[in-house]
Amino acid sequence: MEDEHSVKKITDLLKRYLSFTPKDSVVKDSFICVLRDFYNIDIDTSNIKYNNNIIFLETSSVIKNVVFLNKESILNEMKKGLGEKTPKNIL
Repeated sequence: MEDEHSVKKITDLLKRYLSFTPKDSVVKDSFICVLRDFYNIDIDTSNIKYNNNIIFLETSSVIKNVVFLNKESILNEMKKGLGEKTPKNIL
């Protein structure tokens, strides 16, 4: 339940700032929060590129594998806060 509450707080925060925060930083922050909250993975924004509605990872193969195996779940969690602005893919 605590995880759900944390995600709800993050979602509410992202919704408030979505209108005046650059889209790529909001997407990166959402992605980082989902990885941290659900998979206990810390990743720096410098390892994430966002272009053409796709997240590109520049990190270890271990983290890339976790993300690839859980891609749909990660995108679904991100969609709760970003709605239509959710990335279409993670590479």
